[in-house]
Order: sequence, then structure tokens, then C-alpha cells
Amino acid sequence: VKPSLDPAFSSWEFLLDVDGNTQLLGAGGFGQVYKAFTDKQQTVAVKIVKLEGASSASLIDEAIEKENAEISVLKAVRHPNIVQFLKSERIKKGELCIFTELISGHSLSELMQLQRRPFDEAAVRNFSKQICTALHFLHSRSPVTLHRDIKCSNIMLTNEGLIKLIDFGVAKEVFATMCSTKTAHGTLHFMAPELFSEDEGIVYSPKTDVWAFGCSVFEMLEMKPPNWQFRWQQIPLRIHNHDMPQLPAEALRPAEGLLRTVRPEGAEEASGRRGAAGAQISAVTDWHES
Repeated sequence: VKPSLDPAFSSWEFLLDVDGNTQLLGAGGFGQVYKAFTDKQQTVAVKIVKLEGASSASLIDEAIEKENAEISVLKAVRHPNIVQFLKSERIKKGELCIFTELISGHSLSELMQLQRRPFDEAAVRNFSKQICTALHFLHSRSPVTLHRDIKCSNIMLTNEGLIKLIDFGVAKEVFATMCSTKTAHGTLHFMAPELFSEDEGIVYSPKTDVWAFGCSVFEMLEMKPPNWQFRWQQIPLRIHNHDMPQLPAEALRPAEGLLRTVRPEGAEEASGRRGAAGAQISAVTDWHES
């Protein structure tokens, strides 16, 4: 069993490459991820979220407080299919650091690009069962822990063949607090219908994670997310008013049984009819045996 990392380090520094540059592991809309080394002699990943100029000082402070509370919860999560969170700290006025386990491997999104094709059914079944196991673990905790940003670029496959959920929607929540908005913050193609409701307030739940998982299965099989062919302005209405698109390839029909447990029969009362993560494990098993 791989030992847990020690989050009680007091100092750290970026690791440099042969040219003396910081080792950038990845970048997105909410920050950049680098390789770092701690005074506990551990190599870790550090995500730098730049907050400067994003909002007022009071809202930034509120966002940081909220984020620190969430990280304290995530630090207690121990599961082989979930990245280990270590801690967060504000290194200067406009930058927040989130420290996690460093994972050797590639995201599922990167792997599809590298092999220039989607995954075969055997791989998708394997990955899906591991993802569902991780989600079931998170959703069974008290209080419930949500991911809020499930997609192939946030699902890593280690060099040993183990799936790891990374990049929980923590940074997105920080920015949502700073923007003082009630609108949903997620990756558009993977957002559940109820997140586009006109009702007051947006409520994330385990079922929004399950919807995003279904969209990720679609992406693994098609190399594109659902509704990829529509303009960004059209997507919220498409998701709210339509089922998740059918898989076009005949060879992939066995996966439809799994996706039927994810998508509603219509947008109305969508979250109420969507199965929980535990049900997805059974559906993946049924798919395997079909």
C-alpha cells in the first residue's frame, strides 16, 4: 500500500527542469500546476490560483476562508482512486496554492489525444467502474463530498493502471464566491440539466456528479463530449431540454444501458430520476456481462 504523504511541511520550492525553468504539469482557466519539493523530502503537485484583481479584498478573503474549509475536508479523504489533498496556503496577496499528491501518468483526455482514438469498450468498462467506486465513496461520506468537475481531463490514469480523480471543483468555488454569483460554475458540456434551472440558487448534489460521469463515458467512447457540435450559446438550452445524445456507433450499444441510468427521460425532474453512483457500479457490471 502506498504510504500517505505528510501535509505538515512548512516550506517548499519549485522543481526546475534542465533549462532552469519551473516544471509546468498543466494549466487551465483557474490556474497552473507545477512540480514542487517539500522540506519533508516529498515531491508534490502545487496548483497556483491567481486571485489578484479578480474581486474586492473582502470577497477574496471570504473565498480563501471557504476554500480552506473545503481543503480541510478533502484532506481527510483517503481512497486509492482519489488524489490526496495535502493543504492550501496563500503565498502572497494575489496567489493561492493548493498542494496535492503528484500523480505519474496522463489524463484520459491526454491519452485519447496521444493515441488519436477513443478508448475501446474494455478500457471504458475498467475506467468507469473505478470512477464510480470513487464517486460512491465520496457521496457516502458524512457530510457528502462532491467533485463538481468530473470530465476526462480531470481523470488520471497512473502508470500502474489506476484511475485517480483530480482537480476537484475547489478553485471554481473560490471564483464563484469572489464573483458573488448564483450561476453554476462547471465545464459546460458536462453540466447537469438542473444546473441551468431558473429557480433561485444553484444546488450541486451527488446527482450532478453522476450526470458528469455519464458525459465522461460518452467522451471516452466518442472522443468528444455530448453536444460538442453546438455553439456555446446553444448548449445550456440543449442540455436543459433534451436527453444526453445517443451513442452513434452501433458497436457501442452495450454502453447505452449504463447511460440510461445516468440520463433522465426528460429534463423535468431530471435529478430525481438519475441513479446514484452505487447504481452505476451495478450498471457497469451489467455492461461487462452483456
